[in-house]
Amino acid sequence: MWIVDGLLNAARMAWEVWWALVLGFALSGVRPGLGPAHPARAHARE
Repeated sequence: MWIVDGLLNAARMAWEVWWALVLGFALSGVRPGLGPAHPARAHARE
């Protein structure tokens, strides 16, 4: 059943990409809420 194997492999690959994307976007979304990335940049904006 090579069609089923192909679909299962595609589902596994989609899962691996999906969780990595979700984790990356979650971390990049949390980062700005923690404060300025670098103190020198924070003073430059003032």
